[in-house]
Amino acid sequence: MNSKSETLKKLIVPGIALTMLFSMFSFAWIAIDNISERRAGTEGFGHANATATMTSLSQKITTASDVNEASLSASDFIKRSSITLPNRRLTKSEMNTWKAEYKELDGANEVELEIVRLVNLERAAEGLSPVVIDDTLMMAARIKAQYMADLGYYSHTGVYGSPTKLARAVGFRGSVGENLYRSPKTTDRAMQGWMDSDSHRECIMHSDFDIIGVGVYLNENGVFHWAQMFSGKRYR
Repeated sequence: MNSKSETLKKLIVPGIALTMLFSMFSFAWIAIDNISERRAGTEGFGHANATATMTSLSQKITTASDVNEASLSASDFIKRSSITLPNRRLTKSEMNTWKAEYKELDGANEVELEIVRLVNLERAAEGLSPVVIDDTLMMAARIKAQYMADLGYYSHTGVYGSPTKLARAVGFRGSVGENLYRSPKTTDRAMQGWMDSDSHRECIMHSDFDIIGVGVYLNENGVFHWAQMFSGKRYR
């Protein structure tokens, strides 16, 4: 068996998840689901064109960078959804309604975009290529954060069973890695907490990941929930 096969053998296990790593306040998960089920010719299908995505969000990214040379306070930018998510999977119609409202609320907010910028600063410091925003993963990360806030749980599984299954329900084609965090109120604190944890840092600095989604949401008590989702060409 060659070295590449040995590497894949170490990374991929049957079923839902490769690894789930725990720390006191945040979770990291690298979920590489059903890689063998990818069909030839589908790699990359279903995710947003990176150039078009970055062009459409360029004004927001510029705003985030200008505002935040220190740290963005999540409470200044988060708009709460009028939809309270149920303790079950959404129907296709319900998911489409949620996605439509996400777009009406202007999609990714400055806090989420600032996390993308901070991720790429960390990756650049290690000589890694930047991750680019994927529209579908941004929605998947946001709905994950909202699910946790609305239902009061803190887990990679939730009502969908895994981050990848949730991302696919939103429309993403592929498997994802996920970082979660609860409670920090600023981008710097959230990012520092992830980078101080070996498991979360591994997810952020994974050389195979090339796209990202970020979601931030707060519950009715003002507690913030953060989610990052990553994927790469080999997982799509």
